[in-house]
Amino acid sequence: MPIGGTSQAEAAQMLNVSKRRVQRARKLIEDGTPQLVKAVERGDVKVSAAAEFAKCRSPLDQAKLIDDFGSAAAAVKATIKAKADRAARKIQKSVPDPKRAADRADRISERWRCLSEMLQRYFALESSGTPSQVANAVRRSETGTFQRDTIRRLGQVVAFVNELVILLGEANAPAKDSETATAAK
Repeated sequence: MPIGGTSQAEAAQMLNVSKRRVQRARKLIEDGTPQLVKAVERGDVKVSAAAEFAKCRSPLDQAKLIDDFGSAAAAVKATIKAKADRAARKIQKSVPDPKRAADRADRISERWRCLSEMLQRYFALESSGTPSQVANAVRRSETGTFQRDTIRRLGQVVAFVNELVILLGEANAPAKDSETATAAK
């Protein structure tokens, strides 16, 4: 049994408060100045705030701060505010911007939509005639600079599509290898 015959748990149960609150009150009585303890008894300062104030400062510093601020309540409040201000000034970890993730998803959708449209237009072009018929149509409808620009852009399309085919083929290569291995079994 503790001195006085009552444990902190029993005291907490009798007062209908948490054991932690009893521990804080005991620490306040041990480490706090009489002015600070009286401010808690009057209800000017919460036990938890006063215990934190007492824990971080010597009784001499507590008395000086209480004197400087005019009351224990004002000293505790100023100390808590200063601590909160210091915490707010610390560099906070960056949080991923949900808008950027949505933008990436939009770009992926847009790329897929463009590729799908390009394939549909290719199928329409392919069904409209042979490559020589399409080339003759381009020669008749475009002249000079426009024709050279069309040829240049078609070359860029071919290079892009070739690279795309290679990349997609590489992405599917492991799947084909596993399918081949499964079929061999």
